[in-house]
Amino acid sequence: MKIYESTADNALVLRLQGKMMGDSHTRKVHERVKYFLSQGMRDVVVDLDALEWLNSAGLGILIASLITVRRSGGELVLTSVKGKAEEVFFMTHLNEVFRTFESVDMACEALGHRIQGMS
Repeated sequence: MKIYESTADNALVLRLQGKMMGDSHTRKVHERVKYFLSQGMRDVVVDLDALEWLNSAGLGILIASLITVRRSGGELVLTSVKGKAEEVFFMTHLNEVFRTFESVDMACEALGHRIQGMS
């Protein structure tokens, strides 16, 4: 899995590509969330548009990240939840836990952030 980062004002935008299967790249998602929160970021937008698949380990990382962000007073939202990922979220009822948006732009606007460059 590849992780692309950008910022939107005081929010971290993570774009995930590939399969979120519990490997070191999957665990890096939570590490990056914790790092950016320690640097003053408040909210996190996780874009799943290019995510092909996720398993229970991938779900666990997203849940851990959600809890971490909420405990710090921020919000973690998901965008472009579709295909196999959407099926997994519905089967596990996590679609009722995570706030979702159609696009990163819509999520950032709802959270009150403007998008800046990708890194």
